[in-house]
Amino acid sequence: TYLTIIVMQFVRAYREKRQVRGIFSTMVSPAVLKVMEENPDKFSLTGERKPATTFFSKIDGIGSVTKSVAPDELTHLLSFYLTPNSEIIMDYDGYIDKYEGHVIMADFGVPLDDADNPWKCAFATVEQKLDIEAFNYFVLAKYGLKVAVSMGFNSGYVSAGNMGSERKFQYTVMGDPVNVAARFMAANFIYESPNSLTGEETEPLIRDYVHLRLLDKLLLKGKTKPIRIFDVMGWKPD
Repeated sequence: TYLTIIVMQFVRAYREKRQVRGIFSTMVSPAVLKVMEENPDKFSLTGERKPATTFFSKIDGIGSVTKSVAPDELTHLLSFYLTPNSEIIMDYDGYIDKYEGHVIMADFGVPLDDADNPWKCAFATVEQKLDIEAFNYFVLAKYGLKVAVSMGFNSGYVSAGNMGSERKFQYTVMGDPVNVAARFMAANFIYESPNSLTGEETEPLIRDYVHLRLLDKLLLKGKTKPIRIFDVMGWKPD
């Protein structure tokens, strides 16, 4: 009986590790994945309310590029943007939630709890600027077209867990902070900012780590009161 119980526990642990690896292997850094495999009790796949920071980015002007390149070449071109920026996000313990064409959605603070998730997201956006500048020059040199990248992020409590149908699901986050982050990304295009935008909810959490510039007050869709938005200029030297 004892041996049977030990074998059953081993099989159960193996299945849990395989499930975690199947869901997250390409979405988080190897270091985070190892922690998740060894500690599956530290997070829930069924849903929980968690503090997190959600990040969005998209390529502005990509429509003019798609008219100029073949489909297979477009896929290769997008990889020049998606690959290095995704690696930066994962280096800061971010989770690549999904790709929607040229849009990246990433979450910090899930699936594993991370009290440092706001400044890690801010640092990731600052570091991405270097790769984005190179990508913009690459597109200009090869196709003679100007593109830019809009980034926005926001912190708050979200619902995190596996969501979808019974046959197909994905670990993701939902909630008002997620919607606000997406609108900060869209606002970035309006202000033509080369930096990422965030709001007054996130500003107190990152002001000691990055230089911020008050950009404007913005009335977001569905809101009744304008909120302050900030330009993330760069990390502080110390």
